Amino acid sequence: MQAIAYSQFIPFDPRRRRFAYAYRDCFRAVQLSAIPPSLVESEIFGHVKGAFTTAVRDRQGRFENCHPATCVFLDEIGDTPCEVQVKLLRLLQTREFSRVGESSVRHFNGKVIAATNVDLTAKSAQGTFRQDLLFRLCSDVIKTCPLRELLDGQAEELRQMVLILARRLLPAEDAKGFADESSDWIISHLGMDYPWPGNVRELEQCLRNLLLRGHYAPVVKAQAAPAADLGSQMADSGCTLAELTRAYLQSLYRREGSVLAVAKISGLDRRTVRTYLATVR
Repeated sequence: MQAIAYSQFIPFDPRRRRFAYAYRDCFRAVQLSAIPPSLVESEIFGHVKGAFTTAVRDRQGRFENCHPATCVFLDEIGDTPCEVQVKLLRLLQTREFSRVGESSVRHFNGKVIAATNVDLTAKSAQGTFRQDLLFRLCSDVIKTCPLRELLDGQAEELRQMVLILARRLLPAEDAKGFADESSDWIISHLGMDYPWPGNVRELEQCLRNLLLRGHYAPVVKAQAAPAADLGSQMADSGCTLAELTRAYLQSLYRREGSVLAVAKISGLDRRTVRTYLATVR
């Protein structure tokens, strides 16, 4: 989702911008990981009737009839089969390609943007991704940071991100109030140090759950702090054992949202946990 959003906002070459207003089909996204490997070549390059058993008619590929402002977005480029990588390299080098099963050459006039969540340099070293294709793709590289780094523990950054996502779920007049309430809930229950392992997708799902149920329980639980760390925190802060225990249990409760879960993790009985949490619940 994040990669597609970024790719749509990459500005066109000023010399090509005028073409964008003449055509509506300016952005074509291809989710390569969702296409069976045997069909990837046909999906992006097209095929002619009779090219294979199920090819009962000609099919146009994603690279056909592209005007100069067209952007073909290849998501999860790291999952591209090796035989398709050869044809992609040819397209990027010569701006030419052929449908599956035909000998005539077609021309590509648009631009290509690719995204991946794997290390293509490592895959290239392993021999599963062509190095020459990697060099062709990396003329300009944009690295997106994870949500935890984007927020950087700042409440204002969180509120801005929540507001942007809330506008996707609700009308403009309702989004602001919902965003403020959701931000307060996230800060009080998950905390600003929550790592958001699912990135923007997880934050968006969190908001959906808050909208429908008023609660969100993370699917991936963060690891509890080791006992050695707690001891060093006690020594550094100078707080008493009771104060540290209360802070620890409150942190667990914000993350887990359940007294039973906190009791299991901490090894204390539920009555003791409730006593420590009484001031915040």
